[in-house]
Amino acid sequence: MPPAPWDVRRLPRAEGRNVLVTGGNAGIGYFVAEQLAGTGATVVLACRDPAKAEAARASIRARVPGANVRHLRLDLAHLPSVEASAGALGLDRLDAVVCNAGVLLDRRLSAAGSTTLSVVVHPGGALDSLTPSRPPVHLRTTGERLRGLPAGLLLQGKEAAAWPAVRAVLDPSVRGGQLWGPRVFGIRGLPVLERVQGHLADTVLAARLWTATAGLTGLDPSSNLG
Repeated sequence: MPPAPWDVRRLPRAEGRNVLVTGGNAGIGYFVAEQLAGTGATVVLACRDPAKAEAARASIRARVPGANVRHLRLDLAHLPSVEASAGALGLDRLDAVVCNAGVLLDRRLSAAGSTTLSVVVHPGGALDSLTPSRPPVHLRTTGERLRGLPAGLLLQGKEAAAWPAVRAVLDPSVRGGQLWGPRVFGIRGLPVLERVQGHLADTVLAARLWTATAGLTGLDPSSNLG
């Protein structure tokens, strides 16, 4: 039988899986974390501010009773803290990391024989005025909601903007190197597979970016692939 259509309102269960979400305390990252927590997965909010992380945890637990949500203090702009945070994670593995960029870092993974997948997603057009309230993480006034109604014909809120990332984490049909985004002109709607083109498909640019990143960080990621 063909697999059932993907339903953003009825996500598959993911008990036993560990997912780290950078910037999971606010914006689209928050809604990614909230939706994944609803599947039974252990969700780690990786962000700098413990107070904001705690507010996000409280909000998620209010909507998802029994949610397993943790905070990991992480500053991606400070490399020594990244290493320290990795050591403090306290999990035997991570099944997924929701971060930014990566489709260029998937060709290298495949060439090294790694089973790790790198998938790119984009949220389309997301506005706070179209985003449901999640106090104290996000508060939407009646005035903001009314002002945002015309934009709702073209754009969407951050809850819907989280759908591509959530599908990339949970859908077993997703493959490395793919690009997922909103269905309607790439700016709103259900998550669908998009064509990888432009700078994302530029292998020369990818090699330059890799080399520049390795030089700036003083790390050689290639030595850890496989």
